[in-house]
Amino acid sequence: MKKLSICLLLVCAFIAAQAQEEFIIEGKVSGERTPRKIFLRYWTNHVKQETHRDSALVINGSFTFKGMVNGTMYARLSTGELFDEYPLEQSFFIEKGVTKVIWEERQRAVFSGNKTLAENDLYELQMAPYYKKNGELAKRRYEAATDNNDTAVARLDAVLKASLGESLLKGREFFAAHPDSYVSLIYMLWYLKQFEPRDLEPLLNNLSPRLHATEEWKSMTAALAIMKKTAVGATPDFTQNNTEGVGVPLSSLRGKYVLVDFWASWCVPCRKENPNVVKAYEKFRSRNFEIMSVSLDNNKENWLKAIEEDHLTWIHVSDLKGWKNDVAVEYGISSVPQNFLLDPNGRVIAKNLRGEELGKKLEELIRN
Repeated sequence: MKKLSICLLLVCAFIAAQAQEEFIIEGKVSGERTPRKIFLRYWTNHVKQETHRDSALVINGSFTFKGMVNGTMYARLSTGELFDEYPLEQSFFIEKGVTKVIWEERQRAVFSGNKTLAENDLYELQMAPYYKKNGELAKRRYEAATDNNDTAVARLDAVLKASLGESLLKGREFFAAHPDSYVSLIYMLWYLKQFEPRDLEPLLNNLSPRLHATEEWKSMTAALAIMKKTAVGATPDFTQNNTEGVGVPLSSLRGKYVLVDFWASWCVPCRKENPNVVKAYEKFRSRNFEIMSVSLDNNKENWLKAIEEDHLTWIHVSDLKGWKNDVAVEYGISSVPQNFLLDPNGRVIAKNLRGEELGKKLEELIRN
């Protein structure tokens, strides 16, 4: 039996080795400040963020990397090590065979040699106008936030949200048209949180069987199951303790419109958003509206202090596990503030209402 186990292990190792194929990266760099080394980082498991790092000397303007690859891998080249000041960095894709790189000083590197690179070029060409527009909007929003211009920030948030929606729609066109492309798989993974489940599911199912076998596809499928729990039309329910240690079921609020708000005392954007939530609560609390705030705090004293300081007079619950809050984990809450609005039947009817959006939505729903 022992010999059989050893043989099976050797067979598995042989099969794994056969799956690995050699890649070669041949590059040329030019310019007045030609780097002494080029650094390579590639993702052996994108979901778990497992990476391999390597470096190559630049000799007479040329460098070479060699390694083994199983399929396609996302990678980055850099002219400086991690934390170096102002290194140039360029993303690309590695496959078996030879990939060529031409990198002129302060210019974008030009890659050639494999199918995925060509598909990525096509994707970036299609998305370039949207990237430019979103970048300009993000810059204007940053400037408004720096000037503490809350009105401009709220307006730009709405415009940027719409613009990001347009770019995501354009991206979806590419994903649908290229179901066997690793480019589609990676960008879908990156933009995962921006999708609605009803849009993500057909795109995932449309990807080829080859991509269905990847860890990325399996991870997105698992994430989709979580996203469905708070999708529009879903009926989430949970129970957590309030500030006095008494369990409060979300379903106990059925019959009212309920805002489920995820926040934390240490979250600066949450604290800045609280006055808008207070304003909406004061206006609609007597009109069939309630709020249940779920805190991602792990310090009860800080949690209670923030509730008092911000005048948050509604229902508050937490298990004081921080980011490991049971409700946050169950519903995939990976950033705060986040919220979803329930109708009197407990169904999700809206998500992530910010600023004046919350008041406007409630005004639309509660007319008496």
